[in-house]
Formats: sequence, C-alpha cells, structure tokens
Amino acid sequence: MTNRPENKTQPYLVVSGARAICVKMSDRKYPILPFTVFDGTISFANMAGDEERKLHIDLAKQIAANGFATALVVNDAGNAFQVVYLLAGEMPIRFYYHANFLKKGEFTESSFASVYRSPGGMSITARGESREHTKMFFSKSGS
Repeated sequence: MTNRPENKTQPYLVVSGARAICVKMSDRKYPILPFTVFDGTISFANMAGDEERKLHIDLAKQIAANGFATALVVNDAGNAFQVVYLLAGEMPIRFYYHANFLKKGEFTESSFASVYRSPGGMSITARGESREHTKMFFSKSGS
C-alpha cells in the first residue's frame, strides 16, 4: 500500500508486509532512495566495494534530481556497459533498469558524466512472471 500527499515534494508512506517506510522526496519531486535499492539489479563481477558504493550513491543522486539515472562501467578489456535506471509512474515504488553493452571503440568515456571501472563482466536480475528488469524499492524480497 502506498499513500502519497497531493504536494509531490512531501514524503510518502509505503507499507509492504510488516514494514512501513517513509520516503523523502527531493525538491524535484523524485524519491531520495538509499543506495542499497540497487542491490539485486545490475551487478559487475569483481567490482571493488568502494567503486560499487560510489556507483550506487551516484545513481541514487541522479534519480533524486532527474527521475532517471545513467552511468558507464568500463571493464579491463576496454568494453563497457551503459546502465540506465528509470522510475515507474506517478507513485514511485519501483524502477526499471537496463544495461547496454558497448564494444571498445563504440563509445567515448568523456561523453558520459559518470564513469566507473570493473575488471569483469556484468549480470542483470529479471523478476516476475514476464521476467522484467524491474524492482520494487521496499518489498522484503525486492521482487
């Protein structure tokens, strides 16, 4: 259950199972999410913990400012993954995510505001019966 006030800059309440969460909103009317909501979405093999934390914090800040987030993650082979997260709907309790593989030479790092490094590949989690790349922010299982 979600209860949201008419003033979209005010916090809203999400009740999921036995948990109740008050979601603070940015001045731009987007949720201010903990960086841990990105766990179980797109992950990078052997990415350093501090690099992963910086990536997730950056994504959360971008969502609070724009309602979407994007970053480039470059691996040791010189290839990259462009990741994108987008809020779903008027009642933001989930987001969609996508990763786009870019071969070495198909991108210019300076074209991206957020660039991160990871030595290996990427994995992405799909949920639901139709296997979408989506995640509820506050459900216990994340599905």
